Amino acid sequence: MATKRTNRQLVYMSSAVNAEAIWLTVLPSRGRSNASGRFLAMGQPLTVQDSLQITHRQTNMYLTCDPAEKTATEFGVEYEAFADRSTVPGKLGLIVSEFKGLSTSQTLSKPDAPIFAWHFVASNDRSAAQDRRTLPPPATKDTILREVQDAVKARGVDAFWNLREFFQQVEKRTLSTGKIDREDLKACLLDWGINTSSHYLDTIVDLVDNTRLGLIDVREFLAVLRGPVSANRERLVEDIYHALDRNHERVVDIDEVTRHFHGEGHPLVTIGGLSEKDALAHLLKSFEVKGKAPKKVTYEKFFDYYADLSAAIEDDYYFEDILRSNWIGFFKK
Repeated sequence: MATKRTNRQLVYMSSAVNAEAIWLTVLPSRGRSNASGRFLAMGQPLTVQDSLQITHRQTNMYLTCDPAEKTATEFGVEYEAFADRSTVPGKLGLIVSEFKGLSTSQTLSKPDAPIFAWHFVASNDRSAAQDRRTLPPPATKDTILREVQDAVKARGVDAFWNLREFFQQVEKRTLSTGKIDREDLKACLLDWGINTSSHYLDTIVDLVDNTRLGLIDVREFLAVLRGPVSANRERLVEDIYHALDRNHERVVDIDEVTRHFHGEGHPLVTIGGLSEKDALAHLLKSFEVKGKAPKKVTYEKFFDYYADLSAAIEDDYYFEDILRSNWIGFFKK
């Protein structure tokens, strides 16, 4: 368990029956900073609505919560729980970063603060003791993926473009060949601004790293992250590319792209305030390989550019309007 504020892992939970998994209950010392509560013996009755302090057996850390980290629910106000301790080697100190500016006497009394006390509600009626809160359903791979997708989309219409460019910069810097270590990938997502738990990131990475070899194909990962492109949108992109590919070679000269692209309806122009020339430069930059501009553009590169845009746009008509304005006269009837 860790504090949300410092994100420090302080107590590791374990499913095994050992000291890591055992928590002890102790009666609060009622504000006497130098008094120690007594541990409750097994079977000792509790006073209804009484408070207890819960201490981790192995680390001597108190189960506590931060009043600032609270959420209103239909059950009432819920606090995020974390583990804190009253002793560090040689002195009482708690976590210094959490309680800066406190005097020694104030620090000594911290374990007796209300946030360390937990209420256990007892009842003779079994049904009355049941938790009837309406809690969110357990997170699944789909809900986790949707949450991370929403976090990316919240960055704007160019979010997936920017994320791909970020990975291209990493690839150029590390001289990688389109693959990245899973831990480096998670670090990149955090650096880019995807602020979610390590467990959620692991779940997303696992969708691609099925073999557990540890190396992730960046293009495949981004395809999973942005989600599938509808058949109709994919057909629109194919129509443009096939019109550019006059020799049917599945590659297009970069000069053809430059000659026929119109930036007037590009979202970076209409929304982002860029010039049409800048919009073209943005498109051409997405075709680069390790920072170098190619002479030919593959369908995969061309498709990825508009697939990234597609992920950020919900309206099918708006997406089609953008393509039609970018590539005037390139659509089949």
